[in-house]
Amino acid sequence: MGVGGDAGAAAATSAGGPRGGVGTGAAPAGGSWDGTGVVKTPPAPPVPASASVPAPPAAPQRPGPHASVLEQMRADLAAGAFAQAHSRADTVLRARLSPETRAAALVLAGDAAYGTGAYRLAADRYGEALLSDELPADAPRATLALGWAELRLGRREEARRTWMRVARQFPADPMAPTALVLAAELSNQAGDTVMARKLLDRAIASPTRDAEVARLSRFLMTLRGGRVHDAAGDLRSLARSGRAVPEQRRKLLDGLQASEAKAAPERQMLLTNRYAAAQPAATATDAAPRNESAAPGTAGSLAEFAAPFLDGAGDPETTPRVLHALLLVAMDDKAWPEVQTLTSRLVERFPGYPPTPELLLGIAGRAAAEQQWPISRTSYEYAIARSKSADLAPQAQVDFGEALFRTGDAARARVELNRFVDAAPRAPEAPRALYLLGGVNEELDEPRQALAAYDRLRRDFPRTEWTTQGRLAHARLLQHAIGRQKEARALLEDLVRRTEGEELAEASFRLAEVLAAGGDDQPAVNWYMAAAYGSAERSRWFRPALLGAGRSLVALKRMPAALAMYRNVLPSTPLGPLPRDGSPAPELIKEVEEPLLVAEAAYQIAELSRAAGRHDEAVDMYLAAAHLAPASQGRALMGAVRSLVATGDRASAEAVFRRLAESSGGEPEILTDASKVFRPGR
Repeated sequence: MGVGGDAGAAAATSAGGPRGGVGTGAAPAGGSWDGTGVVKTPPAPPVPASASVPAPPAAPQRPGPHASVLEQMRADLAAGAFAQAHSRADTVLRARLSPETRAAALVLAGDAAYGTGAYRLAADRYGEALLSDELPADAPRATLALGWAELRLGRREEARRTWMRVARQFPADPMAPTALVLAAELSNQAGDTVMARKLLDRAIASPTRDAEVARLSRFLMTLRGGRVHDAAGDLRSLARSGRAVPEQRRKLLDGLQASEAKAAPERQMLLTNRYAAAQPAATATDAAPRNESAAPGTAGSLAEFAAPFLDGAGDPETTPRVLHALLLVAMDDKAWPEVQTLTSRLVERFPGYPPTPELLLGIAGRAAAEQQWPISRTSYEYAIARSKSADLAPQAQVDFGEALFRTGDAARARVELNRFVDAAPRAPEAPRALYLLGGVNEELDEPRQALAAYDRLRRDFPRTEWTTQGRLAHARLLQHAIGRQKEARALLEDLVRRTEGEELAEASFRLAEVLAAGGDDQPAVNWYMAAAYGSAERSRWFRPALLGAGRSLVALKRMPAALAMYRNVLPSTPLGPLPRDGSPAPELIKEVEEPLLVAEAAYQIAELSRAAGRHDEAVDMYLAAAHLAPASQGRALMGAVRSLVATGDRASAEAVFRRLAESSGGEPEILTDASKVFRPGR
């Protein structure tokens, strides 16, 4: 606290002491003196520091020597020579002094006594200074110091009243918020939470840095009352302020603990620093050096705010509640990375915190609503580890199953979702569970079980949103199920009337596929075209639909139209010319979107061109297809060999044949077919 803090509080006692000196029993008019440094009357109205009380005439004094001694005392205090300053104080106080000089000397004497640990004498000196005919210039600091001296003497109630008097008597002084915070902490420790809250409210209203310490104290009081949600408002301001408020308050509380001990070295150092730097005032958190590494107004993270509590600024009762409130703020702010960090710290450091399971379930549900699936899964797993999965509400059970599914654990998700639909087949959450179960089984490559889940969803819950969302997946499975293409067609025909956007494009494409598989190529072409061009923005079904349309047009013997469809699949820039010997062209794949689809289009163009006798074009398209789809290049290279032989380019045909021989180890029938077309050396 420095002289304005711990020792400075002692100065206020002297101001409250007897006018004629300590221990004389004299008291100011209208009050009584109890010998403790506290005047037992209502405090007088605020008195300006410059005001003076008339005193009896005194013999003229030469101020020079006394002023010099006071300066020497200040120098001693700056050097930490408290005993020497105390000796000088005894000497100067025995002299005849003006009221103003005597008041200043008494404050210095109080600081010197406090520095040596003579708290009773310090309280007497401060008290006498504050009751002198002329108030000392730093009366607010001296009153604050009086409170510290009283605290060191074990007089906690007197210290509390003295600090309250600072704020009442000097409300505009920078020391007032300091005194309010100190008095509030002592009130809270004494169980007077109503008074503590009133004092903290007043301190928070001040534009000083101690307002943040007061806000933290009020926040913690609210937490201890069990009102975690009510405390979040104060916490939001504190956590985003960027100040090291928890450490400051921890140091303040440390200073309020010891009472009878000698002045600690750090307090002596604070006195020394005050005089050395000639600081005009100190604050409640000057009981130890401040950590101002974060500039005021700089936004700090919630996890950073929690760190000091975890590192010693908190306690096993307070810290988990702070983390609890921080998590509420983080969820409201949708700061999901911080939610994850804070949840981990709460669970790992305070496994026995009673509200944890309920809090974790709340986090998991909120995260699921925001599709923050990793956080939702982790929170549910933490909660289940502390209770039983049967204790989860129905929605939470389904959320947990989806969280497992969305985070890559489809097998475990299937177990959870099957358990739910078997136990609660008609629950309101059952349609969503069946919808997810269908997707999980698709993910696990279990089409029959997926189809069964969608069948059940459509049969038992025909009018739910999940049935609507699941109809496209249902149709996709029906499309490939043996003997159920008619059902797929009926469902898809209904979907294309009800959906839009990407879903409409997929439904149109799949309806076209079903029609083409049944030989209805002309309507299939129409639906393929709807899938490709039916939306303002190109969908992912654009190229697959054009390929499908090309196949149906070939089936309809409309080769020019089919060729046009395939060409629309190719990129706008030409694919070639490519090396005719089939040598690699790896840069080609890097420049092409959806290379496998483009490779299929190139191959089909090559086939149509070869059939029409345009072998040069066919060779380029065959080679492009081979480069774009290396895993299935055998048929493309074989086609290139055929067209090269037809053009009479024997050297290139031999080179491509050798490449075909090297790449067709797993497809000997392709190599055999090519050998029939071209035999080297013949």
